[in-house]
Amino acid sequence: KSNDVYEELTAAGLAASVMTPSTLDDVLHTVLLTAEISGRQEAIDRADEFIDYYNEVVADISDRIASVDESDYQSVYFINGQHGETPLLTDGVGNRLSAFASICGFKLATEDIGKGDQLEITAEQLMEINPDIICIYGLNAYECYDNLMADESLAALDAVKEGKVYFVPKGGQPMNGTGVENVMYIQWQAKTLYPELFEDYDMVQIIHDFYLNFMNHEFSESDIQAMLEGKNMPDA
Repeated sequence: KSNDVYEELTAAGLAASVMTPSTLDDVLHTVLLTAEISGRQEAIDRADEFIDYYNEVVADISDRIASVDESDYQSVYFINGQHGETPLLTDGVGNRLSAFASICGFKLATEDIGKGDQLEITAEQLMEINPDIICIYGLNAYECYDNLMADESLAALDAVKEGKVYFVPKGGQPMNGTGVENVMYIQWQAKTLYPELFEDYDMVQIIHDFYLNFMNHEFSESDIQAMLEGKNMPDA
């Protein structure tokens, strides 16, 4: 689809560039490339500032996670609510989530099941992997949550019994995507997994400062709380 749009734009005599980041390095490259295409030094400086910030965040998380033995990593199961309402639609290895797992210090629960996005598994498979934590993201996140909790065959999952089911924060898109907002996601995920190691991570302040510094927009605390609950906006 991106190539179709590109061809339509160029056929109309418009300059265009296709950017489809699939890795975290791609995200940083896209940020810098977009700034360079603009031809504005201010944009390039802002892109450099963001890249420095991103690398500093990754380095800080990695330094703290280094104290945790890999054998103690918790397993995380992601419910992909972007393309359905079932708790059995997930993501496999070999995508951005594998990179997040490496940064944040967790095991992807589906690592032995399959690869890629939109991996559908069975209830039996989910019960067998029995993840320590479940994270839900996407347009239908709340419907997925309701269906998870209503499914008696999944009631014995440790994450369900122990209340370790979380909504991935949501900005312009779910923050665990391949956009610039995932720099906030990795901080949230690290704090969720290791609250004692990231006690000083104030997610409300982190999100507030990110949008103010890089998007020139100041969100209210209620807006940010809604983001942290995986919502588009605060409840009316």
